[in-house]
Amino acid sequence: MTDMEGVYRDAVTTRLMRRMGHALEHDLKSPVQGIYWALELALKSVSAPGTDEKTRAQVEKAVTMARKELTRLERTSRAFLSDSGISEGEGETRIDLSELTRETVRHFVTDAAIRNVRLTVDVPTEPVYVFGPRAGISQAVLTCVLHSLDSVPDGGTAEVVLKANGTHAMIEIVDDAGEAAEGQDPFGLGVLGMRIARVFVEGHGGEMKSAPAPEGGRRSTCLKLPVETTAQPA
Repeated sequence: MTDMEGVYRDAVTTRLMRRMGHALEHDLKSPVQGIYWALELALKSVSAPGTDEKTRAQVEKAVTMARKELTRLERTSRAFLSDSGISEGEGETRIDLSELTRETVRHFVTDAAIRNVRLTVDVPTEPVYVFGPRAGISQAVLTCVLHSLDSVPDGGTAEVVLKANGTHAMIEIVDDAGEAAEGQDPFGLGVLGMRIARVFVEGHGGEMKSAPAPEGGRRSTCLKLPVETTAQPA
């Protein structure tokens, strides 16, 4: 398959995934609402006088856990559909880069395990806010993580670290791959993806650099974005 054929294939796949994403967003609403109702009925069933206290406690604990998982499902699934470009984003907004980076990497943990690559993420516990289109920023991070996984040899490691100061946030991906994207096929899909990510990041006031590994060292890819410092209303 030529590079152009690959680009066309990926464009068609993305279009199909976007249509499926819209259907998935719609289809999530009914079953999730139905599960919430079922949980309410479960609570009512053990609230009647005479119910065994141990049974009531077990049901209440199970309902609490289920509600937390449903909340996580709704938040992460819809966000990931948007972040991946499968569904439409909401334009420019204030984004917690810590949460976005952590969730993006989390979606690749299984992929990394299949490739026999150890993938880790280290982000601040406090939010790190940047301003811009969430889908575009997430796709830049996603592209860099995927490029790292594609490049790291079997048994290697890739570490994603987010650091922030008063003016900028920097995501650094350090891995065991040998050469930077610039040293690979300039028309390969992976390199084109990295070039698109760089154009997007630099177009929003940031920087993106990829350095090949020095002898006996590790490769580094950095995305740097200005921090959003505007005070938010209480």
